[in-house]
Amino acid sequence: MSVILSLALEVRGTKKNIDEFWSRLNTKNDPFIEQHFPGLDLNGSPSPHHPSNGFNVIKSEGDEVVIISWDGGFGGFSEGYMGSTFRDSGVAISEMFPELEFTLYYDGSGAEFAGDYGVETYSIDGKKISKTVFSGGARFRAGVRIGEKALDAEDYFISNADAQDDNDFWESDVPDFVNNRNKIDAAIQNGDLRLSTAFYRNEWEKSAIKDDASYLFIREFWKEVPLINTQKIYVDAVVARSAFAQSEHSIMFIPEQFVTNEMRLALSNKIYYCDISP
Repeated sequence: MSVILSLALEVRGTKKNIDEFWSRLNTKNDPFIEQHFPGLDLNGSPSPHHPSNGFNVIKSEGDEVVIISWDGGFGGFSEGYMGSTFRDSGVAISEMFPELEFTLYYDGSGAEFAGDYGVETYSIDGKKISKTVFSGGARFRAGVRIGEKALDAEDYFISNADAQDDNDFWESDVPDFVNNRNKIDAAIQNGDLRLSTAFYRNEWEKSAIKDDASYLFIREFWKEVPLINTQKIYVDAVVARSAFAQSEHSIMFIPEQFVTNEMRLALSNKIYYCDISP
């Protein structure tokens, strides 16, 4: 089955910062095309084997919001079939424009789709569990995911009372288009993170630790710690909280005024030994 993945990227900030983003994205003020994203060195060159059907770009009248939307198969913007999506590139691009806020919304139009957009993976009592999700959103600022939400079948669909077969949700249920965006926005605003984000970061950090007695990290590890590439002037309480939730090692890059008692308590019994030699 051919799956359509709809994406909308909302970029918010002051007119000055939006204009800087726009000029770097579209240096010649050409019609917007997929090649402009690789121009920011995010995902390399688009694959000719997975063409998109074009982007729709809207700038607000006050020039404080840019909305880039796209409906199509998988291409350079989603790369879901390769396991690397804008869920990951959003960290890099928000490091490049730390004064802007990037929010990505995605929806499988009621169907399953490939990549980490469409799967939520987590662990219960050491057992790895995966479930299908159909829609979601992620917000990035200053190099940090500051909120995420993915909707599984229970959240995404509402019961269709006219359906003949209530045992098959593909037939009996329909997407809750009226409320789904509100569910995503509420979770993002609350600073929630996807279960899969916490799961994979935990797995990745464990694989990067080389010494059971202390924390010995290879150089590649430090490239991935939230805030490692963020100037402190762009860190506020929201960014600090989300960065720490994704990696306790972010504590070293959080300004003192945003370090909470809960963060200190979480680290009270831990000793870090940092070796970032090649």
